Amino acid sequence: MCGKGQVKPMQCTYCRRDIPDDAVWCPYCGAEQTPPEETTPPDGWQDENIPVDDWDDEADPPPDNTWADDPPVPGWEDDTPYEPAPEDQDAPRSKALLIAIFAALGVALIVLLIALNVKPKPKDPAAAVTPVVTATAQPSAAPTPSAAPTPTPTPTPKPADGGYILPDSATRRLTQADVEDLTWEQCCLARNEIYARHGRIFQTPQIAAYFAAQSWYHGTVPGASFDNNMLSPIEHANIDFLAGYENATWGHPYIYS
Repeated sequence: MCGKGQVKPMQCTYCRRDIPDDAVWCPYCGAEQTPPEETTPPDGWQDENIPVDDWDDEADPPPDNTWADDPPVPGWEDDTPYEPAPEDQDAPRSKALLIAIFAALGVALIVLLIALNVKPKPKDPAAAVTPVVTATAQPSAAPTPSAAPTPTPTPTPKPADGGYILPDSATRRLTQADVEDLTWEQCCLARNEIYARHGRIFQTPQIAAYFAAQSWYHGTVPGASFDNNMLSPIEHANIDFLAGYENATWGHPYIYS
């Protein structure tokens, strides 16, 4: 900075940069320089050579880039590329970040308001599920077992020829024609008649009384000691035939009550 008494360098009248004193054109902006008008100092003014050390910088500060406020010369371009300051480069990023933050806050606020406004609907008592009453199946009464048919007592049949119901049951095989006219009790007595011929003693009172009344019967062998091997094959076959006929006709052999 120049002190008082020093010659101030020549500046371009347009860009205000220091140029040589004899420059006709500005080497920076290319503007033509107009020589300054010579002025006559006032009477009594004398130039005093003041040492540089005595210059008061604060009293007379030099101009600070006052040329920057002047309009640029048409057609002139500064050869120095413009570099934006770091804060200018970060400004768009900061603005985008702020926008994103406000947008996120707005979305969160909307979601919160929706959550607060959505309230669970009160349950409609009428819509409550009505318990289904399932009818309990009543246990059905167990069927009463039908009692076995009790044979109707019939008069004790009178033996036919020789006191036998079936005289030929020991000598030939019986047929359907031999028994189809017999009652249920007569079939039972005709079956036991085969055992009675061999002297078997019967435990059933009705059967024992019937054969005791026959002249040909002589009970000599107790029922527990009777051996079926005493019977002939024909007699075995006729016993099975008579028992099968009872089962087929009345459901089971005749039983005395």
